[in-house]
Amino acid sequence: DLCEQVGLDIAADDGWADTGYSRLYCWARGNHPAAQRMTLRFSHTGLRRARREWRLLAFVRGSPAGSPPGSGTGSPPGSETGSGADGAEVRAVEPGAAGLDTLWRDGGRAGSPPRDGRVLATGPRDAPDGAVWFDPDAGEPTEFGPAGSVRALLTAPDREDVVPALLHAAMDALREGGSRIAVTTVADHEEALLHACRIAGFQHDQTDCEYVLG
Repeated sequence: DLCEQVGLDIAADDGWADTGYSRLYCWARGNHPAAQRMTLRFSHTGLRRARREWRLLAFVRGSPAGSPPGSGTGSPPGSETGSGADGAEVRAVEPGAAGLDTLWRDGGRAGSPPRDGRVLATGPRDAPDGAVWFDPDAGEPTEFGPAGSVRALLTAPDREDVVPALLHAAMDALREGGSRIAVTTVADHEEALLHACRIAGFQHDQTDCEYVLG
């Protein structure tokens, strides 16, 4: 509504709406129905979708019969913290452990990895093959109640084979931390993680789209 009222002219001398800005970013949370309409209406200005993410939910314990996300019937195969189904050894590490900054940067994430919450990693201690950041106390709101969060799961190049072991271990840790539901957000290019999430019992909750102009 705001864009329709003030327009999307970013080429003016004073920038968009006299703010000085020459590039705009906005998110359509839950793939808001107005997003496609506005994209079509303002396509001549260069407005485009830059990113799409899926918010996924899974019961990690106590799923009632017929509930949509996951089955909640206990640990997925190979989910024990220690050894995954593929033989990968998963261990708890400090959020500031060696190699995590490199994984974060190589994964295309901005800034630095979270220093709160918990981290599990696999591979060499000074150069992990992969790591998962999660928070049992996140309390993210869902229609099924507060959820623990799998905040990010990243691997070194060509080590996507460790994704299932890390994901299952994080889900176990969330359950042991008292979470009933796990929530995670997966970008549309993270195909290995999306596949592993579906196998582990995660189901789609909503789609979020980022749009950019300029």
